[in-house]
Amino acid sequence: MPTKLHVTHVLNSTSGGSAASTLQLIDALKEHGVTSSLICFENGTPQIRQQITDRLEGRALFRPLFWTNKRIRTAAWKRPLVEGKSWLETLGGKRFLKEFTAFARSHSTDLIHSSTLVTAEGPLLARKLGIPHLYHGRELIGPGQPYQFYRFDRWVKQQLAASSAIIANSQVTLANYKQFFPEQHLRYIPNGVPVNSFTPKFHEERTPVVVGMVGNLTTRWKDHPRLVDLALACLERGLPVEFRMYGQLPNPEDEYVRGMREKIEKAGAESQIRMMGFVSDPALIMQELDILVHATPHESFGRIFVEAMAGGLPLVAA
Repeated sequence: MPTKLHVTHVLNSTSGGSAASTLQLIDALKEHGVTSSLICFENGTPQIRQQITDRLEGRALFRPLFWTNKRIRTAAWKRPLVEGKSWLETLGGKRFLKEFTAFARSHSTDLIHSSTLVTAEGPLLARKLGIPHLYHGRELIGPGQPYQFYRFDRWVKQQLAASSAIIANSQVTLANYKQFFPEQHLRYIPNGVPVNSFTPKFHEERTPVVVGMVGNLTTRWKDHPRLVDLALACLERGLPVEFRMYGQLPNPEDEYVRGMREKIEKAGAESQIRMMGFVSDPALIMQELDILVHATPHESFGRIFVEAMAGGLPLVAA
């Protein structure tokens, strides 16, 4: 009998597009006899982490991970502090390397798959084990893009040396990466979205019309304030509309969310502009909405677009 393949995935978050895509990939690999384990950034609620652990049949480990991207979405004076805190927690990705190595060896790992370009642990672990490493790129990188890296030319060389190949999740991502990486090092594999779980919605006239946006509020380049401004403009015109934002919420004191809440409260629109928090099943979200909007032009794949269309929702995107 052929030897079964085991993949250890390195994931940068318990929620969001990369998490959804990686967990669905794990399910699909299982159907082909490929087993998986997971090393994941330690965020999200205990309930979410337990759901992921159950999905991996116990083969999941949650620890702080070192994010290597320059945090262009925070104030310039805060960036060294954020980077320094992350480095101290993880020693630049090396603090838990011994534990990660033992974890991967316990599952006889054959391949390391990093679900994003922003974590350092995947290539370090693959090098330690002497096995191949794949990057699964979904971030748009370089000048003018949401993801930027210190010493960019040096970072590009490091990514090439640290991976057997870099997978681009869309033609947009592929075109972006071709500017920096040799074409022979790139592979194009679009995200798979299981549309069978969505029931196309037949819309009825109702008020208020429910308009929604899906994207973690910890991800600032999604530009949630743009939706708030749109919502307030609609409400000022007396339109019967309710706006909802779905996605993981940061600390209540986070300035990004606090600024939006203050603007909403000042307008007295708390019941009409709502932050719904994280909802794990996008099919349920689509059943609650009449229209989906997407506020940012910086999107490499936009799986939420596919999910909206599968749910029969009209889509308005920047």
